[in-house]
Amino acid sequence: MFESHSQIICTLFGFHIYFYGVMIALGILAGVGLAVIVFKSRNLASDHILNIALICIPSAILGAIVYSSESL
Repeated sequence: MFESHSQIICTLFGFHIYFYGVMIALGILAGVGLAVIVFKSRNLASDHILNIALICIPSAILGAIVYSSESL
């Protein structure tokens, strides 16, 4: 089905959607979802996980952009 991890799946509004980007997004969603389930099973406030995710995910993306631009 996919010959390469950098293969374009589709184009939305002029942006190319790559296979590896979809896999990374699914991994982030699975990690946050699992953390919420674990927190709820231990009777802890799952809102904390969502707040942490709202800070960590954009920070990680920004850090990756800065790192890749410095290494060029």
